[in-house]
Amino acid sequence: MEDVRQAAIKRLSDALELAQQGLPPTVRLGDLEHPVKAPGFAKVEQMMLAHNQAMENVGIGPMFLGGVIGCCTAIGSAAGTSMKKCRYDLLAFGELVFDYLMGQGVPHEEIDAVAWRVYYAAVAERFPTEDEVSDKAGFTHPAGGG
Repeated sequence: MEDVRQAAIKRLSDALELAQQGLPPTVRLGDLEHPVKAPGFAKVEQMMLAHNQAMENVGIGPMFLGGVIGCCTAIGSAAGTSMKKCRYDLLAFGELVFDYLMGQGVPHEEIDAVAWRVYYAAVAERFPTEDEVSDKAGFTHPAGGG
């Protein structure tokens, strides 16, 4: 069990590191490359809410992973679904995307790695940190802090 936990921690660490490079132009899932598109603020916020739910209930983790991939690629269309068809329920949409990918023979670990990378990159792109905003604006905190 500890090996599985350590592998998951390593995948998340790798995803965070790669996310600092921004959203990749494409992601490889199985034998195919899929173009990545930056989701809008509303979708990123939905992904963040689903992330919080997945942290509280590990059983919905695969739905979160599928939802992230579906929001950042056109794989939902290939799976015959869309957020609209799922009444804009990211977890319901994600379940269909995840099941589609697994049915295509994409390993769970690959889905996991891609989803975390695009999740962190999308969140960072849409919601920069306070330091990033200050740096861009050339702002220096009056007390000398960040």
